[in-house]
Amino acid sequence: MMAGRPVFVSNLGDVSPEALATFEGLTSFTEIFGDTLCKKGLDGEILTGNTEELLGGKVICLIFDALWATGASTDANLEYLVKCYRTYKSRGLDFEVIFVSHDKTAEDFAELYGVMPWLALPFDALERRRLVTLRYKAYSGIPHKALVNVDSSIIALDVKALYEDEEGGNFPWLPKPPKPFSELLGNKFQSKSGEVALSDLVDKKIGLYFCRLSTAERPPQPLKLMAAYERLQDKFEVIVVDSSRTPGQGSWDPEPDLAVFENRFAALPFKFCIPFGDPRSLDLVHRFHLRVIGNTSPPLSDNALLMLADHQTGDVLNVNALTILEEEDETDAGVRFPWPARPIADFEGAEGKCLGWSWDTSRAMSLILFTDHVDAESRERAKAALEPIAREYMPRVNFDGEQHILFFMAGADPATKDIRELLHIPDDGVVLVMRVQPPPGADDDISDFFYSVPEQVTEQAIRDFITDPRGATRIQV
Repeated sequence: MMAGRPVFVSNLGDVSPEALATFEGLTSFTEIFGDTLCKKGLDGEILTGNTEELLGGKVICLIFDALWATGASTDANLEYLVKCYRTYKSRGLDFEVIFVSHDKTAEDFAELYGVMPWLALPFDALERRRLVTLRYKAYSGIPHKALVNVDSSIIALDVKALYEDEEGGNFPWLPKPPKPFSELLGNKFQSKSGEVALSDLVDKKIGLYFCRLSTAERPPQPLKLMAAYERLQDKFEVIVVDSSRTPGQGSWDPEPDLAVFENRFAALPFKFCIPFGDPRSLDLVHRFHLRVIGNTSPPLSDNALLMLADHQTGDVLNVNALTILEEEDETDAGVRFPWPARPIADFEGAEGKCLGWSWDTSRAMSLILFTDHVDAESRERAKAALEPIAREYMPRVNFDGEQHILFFMAGADPATKDIRELLHIPDDGVVLVMRVQPPPGADDDISDFFYSVPEQVTEQAIRDFITDPRGATRIQV
C-alpha cells in the first residue's frame, strides 16, 4: 500500500489508506455495514432495521450501482435478480441483498432503491459506502456485484451462480474444485451424422467455437473462420459450444430452443458440437472466464474461437483466435493457422480487448508494460526485453496454475490513460504493472497489483520483477 496517499473511490471521493487498512480487518457485519440498514416496509416505504438481526448468519449479495450508471430505474438483470430474491426468501434461505449506492443525490438513490425489495446502506453513510466499495472490489466500475459469505469473506466477484440458479438449489454457491479439463470437455460429441468420439480427432488441432446457438438472438456469422475451416479440414476441427444458458436453468436470457439450436448448427459448416442442453457448454464458458454474468457486457462467449494446444490438459494457444483471423483476407483465411496468441498483446488492440476479461475478472496473472511516456526507440527496447519472457509463458496457458501470465503493451491511447489514473502509477519512464495471485492462506482469492519503474528496462529487470513482484510497490486501487 502506498502510505499516506488517499484512495479515490469512483465518484464517492477519497479514503485514507489507514482507514481502509483498519476496515479490511473487520469481520462482523455490524462493524462492516454499521448498526442499521435501510429496509423496505410493506408499502415500499424506506425504514431502518438492526444490522445484526437483518444479516446474522446470512449469505449476502452486494449490488454497487447508481441511477446514472444504470440509465433507468430498472433493467433486465435487476428484474431477474428481484425474481430470484423473492424465490429465495419464500424458500427460507439465509440470504440477503444490500444495495450500495454510488448515486450523486439522495433523490437518485431513492428512485433506484424504489424498485428494489431488499436492504441498502444508508445514503448519508458516505464514508462507509466508500470503504465497502473498496473492500468488496467495486473500484473498477459499476454496476458491480459480489457474493459474501456469512463470515464476511468474498465468495465471488460476480453473480453468475445466482443467475443460473433461480430456485436456489445450489445455495450458498461456494466455489467447487475445478474438474480436470479432460473430464470437463468429455469424449462424446454430436455430429451431423450421429455421435463422434474425441479420440477420433487426435491428429487435428481443435478449436472450441463459442456462440449463442439456441436463443432467438442470432449469433454473428464467422465468415473468415468458415472459409479457413473449408481449407483446413484435414488438420483442423471445430467443436461448437452453445453459450446460451442450460434449458430450464432460469435467467433473464430467453429460454433456449432445441429447434433453433438444430437449425443453426445445420447451417454452419462445422461437423461437431456439444449437444443441446449439455451442462458441459456452460462449464467450459466458466472454465475460461468467458462470461462473467452481471458485471460485464457483452460477454466474450457470444463469439469466440478458443484454440486448444492440448485437449487433454486444456492448455490454450489463443483465447480468441478470431482476433487474428480477422486480420486475414477471406481469400486466404487460415494462412496463420493455428493462430497462436501473440506473446505480447496490444492493450487497446483487438487481442488486448479480447483478453481484457483476464485483467478485470479472472485470477490470471497479468503484466502490463506502460510505454506511453517514452519515445519510440525506448518503447522498442522495452518490448524486445519483454518478448523472450512472454514467449516462455505462452505454452503454460491453462487457467489453473500460477504459471499463467498474460502480457500487454500499453501505448498512448485513452485506455492507457484511464488505467494510469485508476492505479495511480508514475507518469515518467517505462512502468511495469503486475497483477498477482494472493499468497497461500490469504483471506480471499482477490489479486494484488504491484508496479516497478526500473532504471534500465532489461530482460533481467523484468524477470526479477516477475519473480518477486511483492518486493516492489503495492498499488491500492
